[in-house]
Amino acid sequence: MKNEDVKRTIEAMDFVDRLRKGLSLNLSETPGYAEPLQTKADIQDRLKNNFYQKIDDESYLERKAAKARGEKVEARFGYGVFRDDAFAELGIVGNPKADLLLGKAWDLGHAYGYQEVWSHLQDLVDLIK
Repeated sequence: MKNEDVKRTIEAMDFVDRLRKGLSLNLSETPGYAEPLQTKADIQDRLKNNFYQKIDDESYLERKAAKARGEKVEARFGYGVFRDDAFAELGIVGNPKADLLLGKAWDLGHAYGYQEVWSHLQDLVDLIK
């Protein structure tokens, strides 16, 4: 394991221990916590920096470390954060067909990463507006 991976694993274990002990937590200290998008350019920055994939990777390492200790940890996925960011960016929050659109874009592009899914979403969004 890389030093950075070990550090993240330790942070995740500390977070789980604090939860078990009932200590109050600042949401921003939560592993994988994402501040809400502030500007439309933010989603492009997050995509360029592999932000959503990093959430997936950190969650995987956290679950792997928990399994080694014989514990179970709830999985977090970049998909949920990406979904919220994309819907807000495209102005389709609350649209009953938004998840259907994301599902189609996901099927078309997820093998190539979140950037490709975003590209398909932008191409298809007019179908539900």
